Amino acid sequence: MLFRSPVRSPAGGPRGAVAVLVGAGAPYWWLWLQRLFAQAAYSCLTVYGVFFLIRRVGREPHDAASLVALLTAVGAGTGMAMAMGGARVLARRLGYRPVMAGGILLLLGANLLLTTATSATSYVVALLCAGAGLGTYVALDLAAALAVLPDGANGRLLGYFNIARTLPQTVVPALGPAFLAMGSGDVVGVDPSRNYFAFFLFGSALAAVALVLLTRMTVPERDRTG
Repeated sequence: MLFRSPVRSPAGGPRGAVAVLVGAGAPYWWLWLQRLFAQAAYSCLTVYGVFFLIRRVGREPHDAASLVALLTAVGAGTGMAMAMGGARVLARRLGYRPVMAGGILLLLGANLLLTTATSATSYVVALLCAGAGLGTYVALDLAAALAVLPDGANGRLLGYFNIARTLPQTVVPALGPAFLAMGSGDVVGVDPSRNYFAFFLFGSALAAVALVLLTRMTVPERDRTG
């Protein structure tokens, strides 16, 4: 049986918000942390895409920007297809945990691929895998969140849950320059002045943490909805 911590009629204001967060329960917070790390791993793949293609692959700036724009749209479509149906079909057959793990593994594999990739083809493959992986994951982590939300504070906690998805979009670009400037530069590529190897290794580590956190989470064993 899924755990739900009792939260009764939370008050408004800061004290009410604190009461809601404290009463959310461990299952909610493990899932919140996992979403944070999974989204951060995905952000590593997208935030410096144009610069990666220019410095690592050697593409012209306008070609790199066009390719990233196209891949962003295709990756979003792939993720949406998985989120709207594919992930739920798999969850009904295999259960939440292995399917969510598969989504995170796609994010991990995409980051690992880009640590030493030097071709646009590798970047295309990585972004398509990342789109499918994130789409698979977010389709199920929200359903898992709904299963562990405490009664009486569902709407507020869902709002806080979405912070775990938006926060990495600010934090990863802020941390990125530290990894790009690490050491003596990149290990491969036409322009070794930025260490993309270290940056995507960081992204891989984020995905690995998200995978480990899956063992601490409370998730439905099967998706039994039609």
